[in-house]
Amino acid sequence: RAIMLMRQAAFLVILAFALSACQSVGWQLLQVESSPPPLADGRAVYDTATDSALLFGGVTSDNKLSDQTWEWNGETWSQIFPDRHPKARSKQAMAYDPVRKKIVLFGGWDGKSVFNDTWEWNGKDWKQIKPKHPPAARCCHAMAYAGDLKKIILYGGWDSAKGVFYNDVWAWDGKDWHEMDSTGLPQLSGHAMQELPARNEIVSISSTRYVNSWIFSEEQWTDLGINPNPTRSEGRSAYDSLNDLVVYFGGIKDGELQNDTWAFDGQNWYLLNLRPAPSGRFGHVMFYDPMRKAVILFGGLDSTKYYNDTWSLSLPNDISTLILPTPVQTSTP
Repeated sequence: RAIMLMRQAAFLVILAFALSACQSVGWQLLQVESSPPPLADGRAVYDTATDSALLFGGVTSDNKLSDQTWEWNGETWSQIFPDRHPKARSKQAMAYDPVRKKIVLFGGWDGKSVFNDTWEWNGKDWKQIKPKHPPAARCCHAMAYAGDLKKIILYGGWDSAKGVFYNDVWAWDGKDWHEMDSTGLPQLSGHAMQELPARNEIVSISSTRYVNSWIFSEEQWTDLGINPNPTRSEGRSAYDSLNDLVVYFGGIKDGELQNDTWAFDGQNWYLLNLRPAPSGRFGHVMFYDPMRKAVILFGGLDSTKYYNDTWSLSLPNDISTLILPTPVQTSTP
């Protein structure tokens, strides 16, 4: 009995240490049993119905497009082999509808042309939906769920064949796409959008140097006009539901790779002092894992290397001690 109690006590100590390590503040490189190949420009979102994240598509280190579907269970990655799936592609957009319990995918690029197809993931399989009024084909757009409308919002993107950049806004209700008013919105490509569920808002993080962040709420867009902000292309964001913060990492700014971490509280952006951190990159994926209580980052690309590393970021309830001073940015040319 004494030996059994000692073993139980040792197990509890190890478990407590593991939990504290998972929840310690900052970025941590995770050791996982399996992972997707080195990959950039795929997309991943968290599915609360299955308590897992889904990753699809991207470009591998041998410059081949991926049509693979991978699942993150909080500890490791596993490849899934559904009966159906979208064509291989990169730079598509994906978002999760928590009411319908579906992950929605739209568009993307196969290296030559762009798509305007709509797919949904139901937790087990992909299904192509054929709406009457799809948006124009594009890549490099962004999507997020609008809780007040119970619809997924799509904004912006780029048609590589036509050389056209978009500023249009569309809403997906599970049956069809509906175009919304986009008056005054900038043309954006390679930007990010993230829902703030506690506020029924979506923040759009600009990819254009002289454009501020915008907020979408009650079918209206508002230019926040705040700086500093993490304006750059091909960075990624996630919503930390524990701390009610949007977290943004990486991307390309003025031709330079970034590995800085930003947080948005609904009113202001804050540059955080978090070192060590993942190396500078773009085209990675990010999502919040509520089971681990951490933001998860996977993969991406720098000027010479594709990555397949998995990182975890945990933040404290009060980030004030992590905030770095930042220079004021010019918001108009």
